[in-house]
Amino acid sequence: MKHFIWKMQSRNSLPFVGNSILLHLQTACLQDGMQVLDADLVDNISTQTNEKFKDKIFLLGKKIQQVLRLVFFRQFDEVSPNINVSDTILGQKHQLRPFLQMGIFFEGLLCFQYARHANGAERWIGKGETILSQVACWSEHFAWNWENKMLLLKAEKMYILRDFDQAESLYIRSIRSANEHKFVHEEAIASEMAGHFYHERGFNQMALKLLQNSQKCYDKWGAYAVATRVGKFSESNFGSDSMQLGSVEDVLRNFFASDEGSSNKRRVHETNSDCTLSFFRN
Repeated sequence: MKHFIWKMQSRNSLPFVGNSILLHLQTACLQDGMQVLDADLVDNISTQTNEKFKDKIFLLGKKIQQVLRLVFFRQFDEVSPNINVSDTILGQKHQLRPFLQMGIFFEGLLCFQYARHANGAERWIGKGETILSQVACWSEHFAWNWENKMLLLKAEKMYILRDFDQAESLYIRSIRSANEHKFVHEEAIASEMAGHFYHERGFNQMALKLLQNSQKCYDKWGAYAVATRVGKFSESNFGSDSMQLGSVEDVLRNFFASDEGSSNKRRVHETNSDCTLSFFRN
């Protein structure tokens, strides 16, 4: 590996090497868990990369990967000082690439989560709204790629503003969009966040259904450590009940059922509650 790095350095290709290493370490982390980053080596690749790579793109990529891990492993209790992805991109005048755009999107998710779990809610909401405006603009021009992301950011915003009907609709539309456009990892993210939305409001059956779908999607994507984390959360909060409910596909079939041309509300009833949940479809 050292010889390879030296050879690439002589060709001025270190940024490519550094980002490849970051991607490998991130993949290992999603598959095996955060603890792999505490090791000196992962698959004979050093986790200590700062001394070798000083390129701005590499350092920005490292920051983005950290933001992704904070979201995938739901580490929202402490605010990270390294989440200013959008500010760094703007300050360093980087040309927007898909990887940088994804970093901005995940930063938006993190901002809205921090608004609920950390101090300084107004600051985080403001930054999240700025990112939401940018993602909404991308969605107007590239709906296939950005529609589900825009809807999820909007859902998170509405949840913070306690507009639960709007949040409910947006979460489900985001899941449906990610599913239809084959973004399995983003279906997993949206399903998990929707699951927490229902769980925190006391609708446990719906929460469990969505968390089960999230776990299945993470597992299909190959993020086994993240899937295990979601499964452990479900087991610790719902216990043996999680084995007695119907399949995830049953509830998702209702979510994704086509009703184009209809503006009527779709209502899904919690069998264990006297409350009724409404799903709005455009």
